[in-house]
Amino acid sequence: MIGAAKQAATATREDNNEIDTIGQIFCWIAPVCGSRYTNRHAPFCHGAPQHADCIGAGGNGQLPTAEGDPPAGCYCRCRPNRPEWRRYFGGISRSPSTTGSSAGCESYSVPALLPLLTLYWMVFKPVSWPHLLMSCDLLAKKEFDVNKILTLPLLMLLLPLPALAAQLQSVAARVATQQETLTGFTREAALLVVSTEVAGRVERVTADVGDRLEKGTSFACLDTTFIDLEIRANQAEQQRLQVDITHYSKQVKRFSRLLQQKSSSQSQLDESERALQSSRAQLVASQVQAQILRERRQRHCVAGPAGWRVIERHVEPGQWLNIGTPVVTLGDYSRLIVPFALNNAEFTVLERQAGDLKLRLPDRGGEVTAQIEHVSPAFDPVSRKIQVELAIEQPMQQPRGGIRAELRLELPASSGTVLLPRAALSERYEQHWLTRADGEQLKVVYLGVASGVEGEWVRVAAPGLKAGDRFQLPAE
Repeated sequence: MIGAAKQAATATREDNNEIDTIGQIFCWIAPVCGSRYTNRHAPFCHGAPQHADCIGAGGNGQLPTAEGDPPAGCYCRCRPNRPEWRRYFGGISRSPSTTGSSAGCESYSVPALLPLLTLYWMVFKPVSWPHLLMSCDLLAKKEFDVNKILTLPLLMLLLPLPALAAQLQSVAARVATQQETLTGFTREAALLVVSTEVAGRVERVTADVGDRLEKGTSFACLDTTFIDLEIRANQAEQQRLQVDITHYSKQVKRFSRLLQQKSSSQSQLDESERALQSSRAQLVASQVQAQILRERRQRHCVAGPAGWRVIERHVEPGQWLNIGTPVVTLGDYSRLIVPFALNNAEFTVLERQAGDLKLRLPDRGGEVTAQIEHVSPAFDPVSRKIQVELAIEQPMQQPRGGIRAELRLELPASSGTVLLPRAALSERYEQHWLTRADGEQLKVVYLGVASGVEGEWVRVAAPGLKAGDRFQLPAE
Protein backbone atom coordinates (compact mmCIF):
# COMPACT_ATOMS: atom_id res chain seq x y z
CA MET A 1 0.00 0.00 0.00
CA ILE A 2 2.86 2.37 0.91
CA GLY A 3 4.64 1.56 -2.32
CA ALA A 4 1.53 2.24 -4.34
CA ALA A 5 1.11 5.63 -2.66
CA LYS A 6 4.73 6.58 -3.39
CA GLN A 7 4.37 5.45 -6.99
CA ALA A 8 1.24 7.60 -7.35
CA ALA A 9 3.01 10.57 -5.79
CA THR A 10 5.77 10.42 -8.42
CA ALA A 11 3.34 10.28 -11.38
CA THR A 12 3.47 13.11 -13.86
CA ARG A 13 1.03 16.03 -13.75
CA GLU A 14 -0.48 15.00 -17.07
CA ASP A 15 -1.18 11.50 -15.78
CA ASN A 16 -2.79 12.94 -12.65
CA ASN A 17 -5.00 15.21 -14.71
CA GLU A 18 -6.05 12.26 -16.84
CA ILE A 19 -6.85 10.19 -13.77
CA ASP A 20 -8.79 13.07 -12.18
CA THR A 21 -10.85 13.41 -15.32
CA ILE A 22 -11.56 9.68 -15.40
CA GLY A 23 -12.57 9.79 -11.74
CA GLN A 24 -14.97 12.69 -12.35
CA ILE A 25 -16.58 10.86 -15.23
CA PHE A 26 -17.06 7.82 -13.05
CA CYS A 27 -18.66 9.92 -10.28
CA TRP A 28 -21.09 11.34 -12.85
CA ILE A 29 -21.98 7.95 -14.30
CA ALA A 30 -22.41 6.04 -11.06
CA PRO A 31 -25.49 7.97 -9.82
CA VAL A 32 -27.03 7.80 -13.27
CA CYS A 33 -26.88 4.02 -13.33
CA GLY A 34 -27.88 3.66 -9.72
CA SER A 35 -24.60 1.75 -9.09
CA ARG A 36 -25.89 -1.10 -11.25
CA TYR A 37 -23.14 -2.69 -13.31
CA THR A 38 -23.28 -1.91 -17.06
CA ASN A 39 -20.89 -2.12 -19.99
CA ARG A 40 -19.95 1.54 -19.63
CA HIS A 41 -18.35 0.67 -16.27
CA ALA A 42 -16.15 -1.96 -17.85
CA PRO A 43 -13.14 0.34 -18.48
CA PHE A 44 -13.15 1.28 -14.83
CA CYS A 45 -13.69 -2.22 -13.43
CA HIS A 46 -12.43 -5.54 -14.71
CA GLY A 47 -11.63 -4.02 -18.12
CA ALA A 48 -8.94 -1.77 -16.58
CA PRO A 49 -7.09 -3.94 -14.04
CA GLN A 50 -4.19 -1.55 -14.01
CA HIS A 51 -6.37 1.06 -12.31
CA ALA A 52 -8.92 -0.87 -10.29
CA ASP A 53 -9.96 -4.26 -9.04
CA CYS A 54 -13.38 -5.50 -10.03
CA ILE A 55 -15.38 -6.52 -7.01
CA GLY A 56 -18.90 -7.63 -7.77
CA ALA A 57 -21.57 -9.94 -6.52
CA GLY A 58 -24.89 -11.12 -7.76
CA GLY A 59 -27.75 -12.94 -6.26
CA ASN A 60 -25.86 -16.19 -6.93
CA GLY A 61 -22.38 -14.81 -6.27
CA GLN A 62 -21.38 -14.97 -9.94
CA LEU A 63 -18.83 -12.64 -11.52
CA PRO A 64 -19.44 -10.53 -14.63
CA THR A 65 -18.86 -12.20 -17.95
CA ALA A 66 -15.88 -11.54 -20.17
CA GLU A 67 -17.92 -9.12 -22.29
CA GLY A 68 -18.67 -7.04 -19.22
CA ASP A 69 -22.35 -7.95 -18.92
CA PRO A 70 -23.40 -8.55 -15.33
CA PRO A 71 -25.46 -11.58 -14.34
CA ALA A 72 -29.00 -11.09 -13.15
CA GLY A 73 -29.15 -9.00 -10.01
CA CYS A 74 -25.43 -8.21 -10.08
CA TYR A 75 -24.19 -4.94 -8.59
CA CYS A 76 -20.59 -3.92 -8.98
CA ARG A 77 -18.31 -1.28 -7.50
CA CYS A 78 -14.71 -0.58 -8.36
CA ARG A 79 -12.20 -0.58 -5.57
CA PRO A 80 -9.31 1.67 -6.60
CA ASN A 81 -5.76 0.47 -6.35
CA ARG A 82 -4.34 3.95 -7.01
CA PRO A 83 -4.42 6.87 -4.55
CA GLU A 84 -5.68 9.33 -7.14
CA TRP A 85 -8.86 7.29 -7.57
CA ARG A 86 -9.52 7.19 -3.84
CA ARG A 87 -9.91 10.96 -4.00
CA TYR A 88 -13.32 10.46 -5.58
CA PHE A 89 -14.71 7.11 -4.52
CA GLY A 90 -12.15 5.38 -2.30
CA GLY A 91 -13.91 6.25 0.94
CA ILE A 92 -17.37 4.90 0.28
CA SER A 93 -18.52 2.75 3.17
CA ARG A 94 -19.08 -0.86 2.34
CA SER A 95 -19.86 -4.20 3.98
CA PRO A 96 -19.34 -7.83 2.90
CA SER A 97 -22.12 -9.40 0.94
CA THR A 98 -24.03 -12.24 2.50
CA THR A 99 -23.75 -14.16 -0.72
CA GLY A 100 -20.06 -14.74 -0.27
CA SER A 101 -17.30 -14.30 -2.79
CA SER A 102 -15.91 -16.22 -5.70
CA ALA A 103 -12.72 -16.31 -7.76
CA GLY A 104 -11.01 -14.02 -5.24
CA CYS A 105 -13.32 -11.07 -6.08
CA GLU A 106 -14.45 -9.33 -2.92
CA SER A 107 -18.19 -8.67 -2.63
CA TYR A 108 -19.69 -5.35 -1.48
CA SER A 109 -23.20 -4.15 -0.76
CA VAL A 110 -24.57 -1.22 -2.69
CA PRO A 111 -23.92 2.02 -0.70
CA ALA A 112 -27.10 3.72 0.49
CA LEU A 113 -25.94 7.04 -0.92
CA LEU A 114 -25.95 5.97 -4.55
CA PRO A 115 -29.71 5.39 -5.02
CA LEU A 116 -30.40 8.77 -3.41
CA LEU A 117 -27.90 10.44 -5.71
CA THR A 118 -29.49 8.66 -8.63
CA LEU A 119 -32.94 10.01 -7.73
CA TYR A 120 -31.46 13.47 -7.26
CA TRP A 121 -29.78 13.39 -10.68
CA MET A 122 -32.94 12.15 -12.46
CA VAL A 123 -35.04 14.99 -11.02
CA PHE A 124 -32.56 17.85 -11.11
CA LYS A 125 -30.15 16.75 -13.83
CA PRO A 126 -30.12 20.13 -15.69
CA VAL A 127 -28.57 21.79 -12.61
CA SER A 128 -27.00 18.91 -10.65
CA TRP A 129 -23.52 18.50 -12.15
CA PRO A 130 -21.76 20.97 -9.79
CA HIS A 131 -23.52 19.42 -6.83
CA LEU A 132 -22.45 15.92 -7.83
CA LEU A 133 -18.85 17.07 -8.12
CA MET A 134 -19.11 18.54 -4.64
CA SER A 135 -20.44 15.22 -3.33
CA CYS A 136 -17.49 13.40 -4.91
CA ASP A 137 -15.09 15.76 -3.15
CA LEU A 138 -16.85 15.21 0.16
CA LEU A 139 -16.73 11.45 -0.34
CA ALA A 140 -12.98 11.64 -0.90
CA LYS A 141 -12.23 13.43 2.38
CA LYS A 142 -13.68 10.98 4.90
CA GLU A 143 -15.83 7.96 5.19
CA PHE A 144 -19.52 8.63 5.58
CA ASP A 145 -21.59 7.52 8.49
CA VAL A 146 -25.35 7.04 8.32
CA ASN A 147 -26.17 10.64 9.24
CA LYS A 148 -23.95 12.02 6.48
CA ILE A 149 -25.30 9.58 3.95
CA LEU A 150 -28.85 10.74 4.67
CA THR A 151 -28.06 14.43 5.12
CA LEU A 152 -26.11 15.05 1.92
CA PRO A 153 -28.95 14.28 -0.52
CA LEU A 154 -31.29 16.47 1.53
CA LEU A 155 -28.83 19.35 1.33
CA MET A 156 -28.40 18.71 -2.36
CA LEU A 157 -32.17 18.85 -2.82
CA LEU A 158 -32.27 22.32 -1.28
CA LEU A 159 -29.45 23.77 -3.35
CA PRO A 160 -31.19 23.90 -6.75
CA LEU A 161 -34.46 25.44 -5.51
CA PRO A 162 -33.89 28.81 -7.27
CA ALA A 163 -32.95 27.04 -10.49
CA LEU A 164 -35.92 24.70 -10.08
CA ALA A 165 -38.26 27.66 -9.62
CA ALA A 166 -36.89 29.17 -12.82
CA GLN A 167 -37.24 25.86 -14.60
CA LEU A 168 -40.82 25.12 -13.49
CA GLN A 169 -42.44 28.39 -14.54
CA SER A 170 -46.17 28.71 -14.57
CA VAL A 171 -48.64 31.14 -16.07
CA ALA A 172 -52.19 32.10 -15.17
CA ALA A 173 -54.95 31.81 -17.73
CA ARG A 174 -56.44 35.14 -18.80
CA VAL A 175 -60.03 35.89 -19.58
CA ALA A 176 -60.61 35.65 -23.30
CA THR A 177 -62.49 38.58 -24.75
CA GLN A 178 -64.63 38.97 -27.79
CA GLN A 179 -65.00 42.27 -29.57
CA GLU A 180 -68.53 43.56 -29.79
CA THR A 181 -69.35 46.46 -32.10
CA LEU A 182 -72.29 48.70 -31.23
CA THR A 183 -73.61 51.12 -33.83
CA GLY A 184 -75.15 54.51 -33.13
CA PHE A 185 -75.88 57.67 -35.07
CA THR A 186 -74.98 61.23 -34.26
CA ARG A 187 -77.52 63.82 -33.30
CA GLU A 188 -77.48 67.38 -32.05
CA ALA A 189 -76.31 68.14 -28.52
CA ALA A 190 -79.53 70.05 -27.80
CA LEU A 191 -82.88 70.65 -29.51
CA LEU A 192 -85.03 73.74 -29.14
CA VAL A 193 -88.49 74.60 -30.45
CA VAL A 194 -89.00 78.38 -30.48
CA SER A 195 -92.58 79.71 -30.23
CA THR A 196 -94.01 83.19 -30.48
CA GLU A 197 -94.89 85.11 -27.32
CA VAL A 198 -97.27 87.55 -29.01
CA ALA A 199 -100.01 87.27 -31.56
CA GLY A 200 -99.64 88.78 -35.02
CA ARG A 201 -99.06 88.27 -38.68
CA VAL A 202 -95.65 87.11 -39.94
CA GLU A 203 -94.01 89.95 -41.77
CA ARG A 204 -90.69 88.34 -42.81
CA VAL A 205 -88.57 85.19 -42.35
CA THR A 206 -84.78 85.64 -42.48
CA ALA A 207 -83.45 82.03 -42.34
CA ASP A 208 -84.25 78.65 -43.81
CA VAL A 209 -83.57 75.01 -42.95
CA GLY A 210 -79.87 74.32 -42.44
CA ASP A 211 -78.93 77.96 -41.89
CA ARG A 212 -76.86 78.99 -38.92
CA LEU A 213 -78.21 81.78 -36.77
CA GLU A 214 -75.73 84.56 -36.24
CA LYS A 215 -75.52 86.68 -33.15
CA GLY A 216 -77.95 89.64 -33.19
CA THR A 217 -80.13 88.27 -36.00
CA SER A 218 -83.73 87.02 -35.87
CA PHE A 219 -85.39 84.14 -37.63
CA ALA A 220 -88.80 85.81 -38.24
CA CYS A 221 -90.61 89.03 -37.33
CA LEU A 222 -94.29 89.87 -36.91
CA ASP A 223 -96.15 93.02 -37.98
CA THR A 224 -95.42 95.81 -35.45
CA THR A 225 -97.98 98.40 -36.62
CA PHE A 226 -100.22 98.29 -33.56
CA ILE A 227 -97.42 98.08 -31.03
CA ASP A 228 -95.78 101.10 -32.62
CA LEU A 229 -99.04 103.07 -32.25
CA GLU A 230 -99.27 102.14 -28.59
CA ILE A 231 -95.72 103.33 -28.05
CA ARG A 232 -96.55 106.72 -29.65
CA ALA A 233 -99.62 107.08 -27.46
CA ASN A 234 -97.55 106.39 -24.40
CA GLN A 235 -95.05 108.99 -25.39
CA ALA A 236 -97.87 111.57 -25.76
CA GLU A 237 -99.21 110.67 -22.32
CA GLN A 238 -95.80 111.21 -20.78
CA GLN A 239 -95.58 114.65 -22.37
CA ARG A 240 -98.99 115.62 -20.94
CA LEU A 241 -97.97 114.53 -17.50
CA GLN A 242 -94.77 116.53 -17.75
CA VAL A 243 -96.87 119.63 -18.47
CA ASP A 244 -99.12 118.91 -15.47
CA ILE A 245 -96.15 118.45 -13.20
CA THR A 246 -94.71 121.80 -14.30
CA HIS A 247 -98.04 123.57 -13.73
CA TYR A 248 -98.69 122.09 -10.27
CA SER A 249 -95.14 122.86 -9.24
CA LYS A 250 -95.74 126.57 -9.95
CA GLN A 251 -99.10 126.44 -8.16
CA VAL A 252 -97.52 125.06 -5.04
CA LYS A 253 -94.93 127.85 -4.96
CA ARG A 254 -97.57 130.58 -5.54
CA PHE A 255 -99.94 129.32 -2.81
CA SER A 256 -97.03 129.03 -0.42
CA ARG A 257 -96.18 132.77 -0.78
CA LEU A 258 -99.81 133.78 -0.51
CA LEU A 259 -100.24 131.71 2.61
CA GLN A 260 -97.30 133.48 4.22
CA GLN A 261 -98.96 136.81 3.36
CA LYS A 262 -102.26 135.44 4.68
CA SER A 263 -103.81 136.06 1.30
CA SER A 264 -104.71 132.36 0.64
CA SER A 265 -106.01 129.41 2.58
CA GLN A 266 -104.17 126.30 3.57
CA SER A 267 -106.60 124.09 1.65
CA GLN A 268 -105.65 125.63 -1.66
CA LEU A 269 -102.00 124.86 -1.04
CA ASP A 270 -102.81 121.26 -0.07
CA GLU A 271 -104.86 120.73 -3.21
CA SER A 272 -102.02 121.92 -5.45
CA GLU A 273 -99.52 119.62 -3.70
CA ARG A 274 -101.86 116.66 -4.10
CA ALA A 275 -102.26 117.29 -7.83
CA LEU A 276 -98.47 117.62 -8.22
CA GLN A 277 -97.78 114.26 -6.52
CA SER A 278 -100.49 112.54 -8.57
CA SER A 279 -99.02 113.82 -11.85
CA ARG A 280 -95.59 112.57 -10.86
CA ALA A 281 -96.95 109.08 -10.05
CA GLN A 282 -98.80 108.91 -13.34
CA LEU A 283 -95.62 109.84 -15.16
CA VAL A 284 -93.74 106.96 -13.52
CA ALA A 285 -96.51 104.53 -14.49
CA SER A 286 -96.43 105.82 -18.05
CA GLN A 287 -92.70 105.32 -18.20
CA VAL A 288 -93.06 101.71 -17.00
CA GLN A 289 -95.73 101.17 -19.62
CA ALA A 290 -93.32 102.46 -22.24
CA GLN A 291 -90.77 99.83 -21.18
CA ILE A 292 -93.43 97.13 -21.47
CA LEU A 293 -94.33 98.28 -24.95
CA ARG A 294 -90.72 98.34 -26.07
CA GLU A 295 -90.16 94.84 -24.73
CA ARG A 296 -93.31 93.61 -26.41
CA ARG A 297 -92.17 95.10 -29.66
CA GLN A 298 -88.87 93.16 -29.40
CA ARG A 299 -90.87 89.98 -28.86
CA HIS A 300 -92.42 90.49 -32.29
CA CYS A 301 -89.13 89.18 -33.68
CA VAL A 302 -88.41 85.49 -32.96
CA ALA A 303 -84.71 84.73 -32.35
CA GLY A 304 -82.67 81.73 -31.13
CA PRO A 305 -79.24 80.99 -29.61
CA ALA A 306 -76.34 82.17 -31.74
CA GLY A 307 -74.58 79.40 -33.64
CA TRP A 308 -77.52 77.00 -33.65
CA ARG A 309 -78.87 75.67 -36.92
CA VAL A 310 -82.39 75.63 -38.30
CA ILE A 311 -83.78 72.09 -38.31
CA GLU A 312 -87.41 72.82 -39.16
CA ARG A 313 -89.27 75.96 -40.25
CA HIS A 314 -92.91 76.15 -39.18
CA VAL A 315 -94.11 79.53 -40.54
CA GLU A 316 -94.34 81.50 -43.75
CA PRO A 317 -94.62 85.25 -44.36
CA GLY A 318 -98.20 86.55 -43.98
CA GLN A 319 -99.22 83.70 -41.67
CA TRP A 320 -101.18 84.66 -38.54
CA LEU A 321 -99.74 83.38 -35.28
CA ASN A 322 -101.33 83.10 -31.90
CA ILE A 323 -99.44 83.20 -28.65
CA GLY A 324 -97.46 79.94 -28.22
CA THR A 325 -97.46 78.91 -31.88
CA PRO A 326 -94.19 77.07 -32.84
CA VAL A 327 -92.10 79.12 -35.24
CA VAL A 328 -88.82 77.21 -35.74
CA THR A 329 -86.92 74.16 -34.47
CA LEU A 330 -83.22 74.75 -33.77
CA GLY A 331 -80.37 72.37 -32.98
CA ASP A 332 -76.95 72.77 -31.36
CA TYR A 333 -74.44 71.01 -33.61
CA SER A 334 -71.35 72.48 -32.02
CA ARG A 335 -71.09 69.09 -30.24
CA LEU A 336 -72.45 65.80 -31.50
CA ILE A 337 -74.07 63.18 -29.29
CA VAL A 338 -74.20 59.44 -30.02
CA PRO A 339 -76.82 57.53 -27.98
CA PHE A 340 -76.41 53.83 -27.15
CA ALA A 341 -78.50 51.26 -25.29
CA LEU A 342 -76.22 49.00 -23.24
CA ASN A 343 -76.77 46.01 -21.00
CA ASN A 344 -75.05 45.74 -17.63
CA ALA A 345 -71.97 43.89 -18.92
CA GLU A 346 -71.45 46.38 -21.75
CA PHE A 347 -71.95 49.34 -19.43
CA THR A 348 -69.37 47.96 -16.97
CA VAL A 349 -66.76 47.65 -19.73
CA LEU A 350 -67.64 51.14 -20.99
CA GLU A 351 -67.03 52.63 -17.54
CA ARG A 352 -63.59 50.99 -17.37
CA GLN A 353 -62.70 52.52 -20.75
CA ALA A 354 -64.14 55.94 -19.90
CA GLY A 355 -60.72 57.61 -20.04
CA ASP A 356 -59.89 56.32 -23.51
CA LEU A 357 -63.08 56.05 -25.53
CA LYS A 358 -62.87 55.95 -29.30
CA LEU A 359 -65.66 56.05 -31.85
CA ARG A 360 -65.06 54.86 -35.37
CA LEU A 361 -66.80 56.79 -38.14
CA PRO A 362 -67.02 54.45 -41.16
CA ASP A 363 -68.62 57.12 -43.36
CA ARG A 364 -65.89 59.63 -42.56
CA GLY A 365 -63.03 57.12 -42.53
CA GLY A 366 -61.51 57.87 -39.15
CA GLU A 367 -61.79 57.76 -35.37
CA VAL A 368 -62.73 60.45 -32.87
CA THR A 369 -62.38 60.70 -29.11
CA ALA A 370 -65.49 60.66 -26.97
CA GLN A 371 -66.61 60.86 -23.38
CA ILE A 372 -69.65 59.80 -21.41
CA GLU A 373 -72.09 62.73 -21.48
CA HIS A 374 -75.23 61.37 -19.81
CA VAL A 375 -76.26 58.10 -18.19
CA SER A 376 -79.94 57.61 -17.62
CA PRO A 377 -80.78 56.40 -14.10
CA ALA A 378 -83.88 54.71 -15.47
CA PHE A 379 -84.00 51.09 -16.60
CA ASP A 380 -86.05 49.90 -19.53
CA PRO A 381 -87.75 46.67 -18.40
CA VAL A 382 -88.65 45.76 -22.00
CA SER A 383 -85.19 45.97 -23.59
CA ARG A 384 -83.32 45.58 -20.27
CA LYS A 385 -80.91 48.23 -21.42
CA ILE A 386 -79.41 51.42 -19.99
CA GLN A 387 -79.52 54.57 -22.08
CA VAL A 388 -76.07 56.13 -22.42
CA GLU A 389 -75.05 59.18 -24.43
CA LEU A 390 -71.49 59.73 -25.65
CA ALA A 391 -70.28 63.18 -26.69
CA ILE A 392 -67.72 63.59 -29.48
CA GLU A 393 -65.02 65.84 -28.11
CA GLN A 394 -63.13 67.07 -31.14
CA PRO A 395 -64.74 69.44 -33.67
CA MET A 396 -65.85 68.00 -37.00
CA GLN A 397 -66.21 69.41 -40.45
CA GLN A 398 -69.82 69.71 -41.56
CA PRO A 399 -71.33 68.40 -38.36
CA ARG A 400 -74.77 66.91 -38.76
CA GLY A 401 -76.99 64.20 -37.44
CA GLY A 402 -77.11 60.66 -38.76
CA ILE A 403 -73.35 60.04 -39.02
CA ARG A 404 -72.77 56.38 -38.30
CA ALA A 405 -70.52 55.76 -35.28
CA GLU A 406 -69.22 52.40 -34.06
CA LEU A 407 -68.32 51.69 -30.45
CA ARG A 408 -66.08 48.65 -29.94
CA LEU A 409 -66.08 46.94 -26.54
CA GLU A 410 -63.90 44.01 -25.42
CA LEU A 411 -66.35 41.80 -23.52
CA PRO A 412 -65.50 38.58 -21.66
CA ALA A 413 -66.20 35.56 -23.84
CA SER A 414 -69.48 33.94 -22.86
CA SER A 415 -68.22 30.48 -23.90
CA GLY A 416 -65.68 30.24 -21.05
CA THR A 417 -62.70 30.62 -23.38
CA VAL A 418 -59.36 31.63 -21.82
CA LEU A 419 -56.03 32.86 -23.17
CA LEU A 420 -52.71 31.11 -22.60
CA PRO A 421 -49.25 31.35 -24.16
CA ARG A 422 -48.70 29.00 -27.05
CA ALA A 423 -45.69 27.53 -25.22
CA ALA A 424 -47.99 26.14 -22.49
CA LEU A 425 -49.92 24.12 -25.07
CA SER A 426 -48.67 20.73 -26.23
CA GLU A 427 -50.05 18.63 -29.07
CA ARG A 428 -50.11 14.84 -29.08
CA TYR A 429 -51.98 12.68 -31.58
CA GLU A 430 -53.86 15.70 -32.95
CA GLN A 431 -55.05 16.57 -29.46
CA HIS A 432 -54.05 19.58 -27.37
CA TRP A 433 -53.07 19.36 -23.71
CA LEU A 434 -52.19 21.65 -20.84
CA THR A 435 -50.27 20.76 -17.70
CA ARG A 436 -51.53 22.29 -14.48
CA ALA A 437 -49.13 23.58 -11.86
CA ASP A 438 -49.62 20.36 -9.86
CA GLY A 439 -48.78 18.21 -12.91
CA GLU A 440 -52.33 17.24 -13.87
CA GLN A 441 -52.91 16.95 -17.63
CA LEU A 442 -55.94 18.73 -19.07
CA LYS A 443 -57.29 18.12 -22.55
CA VAL A 444 -58.45 21.35 -24.23
CA VAL A 445 -60.02 22.51 -27.45
CA TYR A 446 -57.75 24.78 -29.49
CA LEU A 447 -59.68 27.77 -30.86
CA GLY A 448 -56.94 29.63 -32.69
CA VAL A 449 -54.52 32.48 -32.14
CA ALA A 450 -55.68 35.39 -29.96
CA SER A 451 -55.72 38.74 -31.72
CA GLY A 452 -54.99 42.08 -30.11
CA VAL A 453 -52.73 40.55 -27.41
CA GLU A 454 -49.02 41.27 -27.13
CA GLY A 455 -47.05 38.05 -27.55
CA GLU A 456 -48.03 34.66 -28.93
CA TRP A 457 -51.21 33.72 -27.09
CA VAL A 458 -53.91 31.25 -28.09
CA ARG A 459 -57.56 30.71 -27.24
CA VAL A 460 -58.50 27.41 -25.61
CA ALA A 461 -61.57 26.01 -23.88
CA ALA A 462 -62.31 23.00 -21.72
CA PRO A 463 -64.86 21.95 -19.09
CA GLY A 464 -63.80 23.32 -15.72
CA LEU A 465 -61.20 25.64 -17.23
CA LYS A 466 -61.46 29.19 -15.94
CA ALA A 467 -59.42 32.35 -15.79
CA GLY A 468 -56.82 32.37 -13.03
CA ASP A 469 -55.94 28.67 -13.30
CA ARG A 470 -52.17 28.19 -13.43
CA PHE A 471 -50.38 25.99 -15.95
CA GLN A 472 -46.77 24.97 -16.42
CA LEU A 473 -44.51 26.59 -18.97
CA PRO A 474 -41.44 24.79 -20.35
CA ALA A 475 -38.09 26.20 -19.31
CA GLU A 476 -36.54 28.50 -21.86
